[in-house]
Amino acid sequence: MKNNIHKSFRLLFISALLGVFIVSISGCKKKSETSSSSGHQIQQLVTNGTIIPLTSNSIKGTLFVVDEKGQAITSITSTNVTATLSWLPPKSVLVDSSRISALVHVTGNSQSGLKVAAAITMDYSGSMTTYTTTIPSMERGVKTFIHSMAPLDMGEIIKFSTEVFVPQPFTNDTSLLVAGVNNEAFNLYNNTALYQSIYQGLTDASQLDTSLYIPSVIGFTDGGENVSTITESEMLDFAILHGIPINTIGFLTDQTDTTDLKYIAASTGGFFFLADNDSTFSKIYSTISGQLKNSYSYTAQWQGTLPPSGTIVTATVTTTYQGKRSSFSRTYYQP
Repeated sequence: MKNNIHKSFRLLFISALLGVFIVSISGCKKKSETSSSSGHQIQQLVTNGTIIPLTSNSIKGTLFVVDEKGQAITSITSTNVTATLSWLPPKSVLVDSSRISALVHVTGNSQSGLKVAAAITMDYSGSMTTYTTTIPSMERGVKTFIHSMAPLDMGEIIKFSTEVFVPQPFTNDTSLLVAGVNNEAFNLYNNTALYQSIYQGLTDASQLDTSLYIPSVIGFTDGGENVSTITESEMLDFAILHGIPINTIGFLTDQTDTTDLKYIAASTGGFFFLADNDSTFSKIYSTISGQLKNSYSYTAQWQGTLPPSGTIVTATVTTTYQGKRSSFSRTYYQP
């Protein structure tokens, strides 16, 4: 019963995030695609990230703060971020709700020495062969991400069709990662095990030391799920529990399930990117690389009287920058 309630509240609060940030990138690549937007006036502030309960009075997570173009804002400090915890009080208490704030500490992940670790899933289902340029463009995009990796960053290559194949597990050797992209030694061009491939990346990323790495998954598809044995709820619950964001990329065709891809990204603290033509792939992977490298870690210590253990609570993290505000939330049972 408790798990069902958890899923219901995830649906309720994440539904508000679905339209938060959709990057549709087209046209020629401009200068400084992955550079920070800090230092000039932004038009939109977008925040997403993960929330992991540490104890009854604290949470932690990864924070992504970007502008309307998806470029990371690198000048965020603890003064820009607030957090609140809210819950419904017992019926015997004559107030509508209870809320407390937190003491928040924010650290730039690049400044603290954390390295990026991304499991990259690649779609080789039958529909990917409709256009002869799609698979080569996807592979070039993934190689762009690989070549942007810092020396100690980690990557994993996961390919999928009806089955999931890991040609290269997590490594910081970029030559091995490129070889993994080029590896075609598995059954290609059938169905779309999207959830299974993302879940593979999540389970592998969850084994990494989070004191050293920022784990994440990048999921790519031109269609929608149709064959996985893992359900979407199982996949999302695992990502949320372990605080691993999933960035999703949808290549726009008449089969692309953008609603599902938006939901996966918003639910887990990531962003959804829409590729409307082959030429945008490399730019999108570059943008994701910049967001991961310029992410933040935060902790929040609740100040005030906490609700009893087992109470359904909602933690909300809010970023304020240049007069603009953006928030994300997670609902869970109070430890």
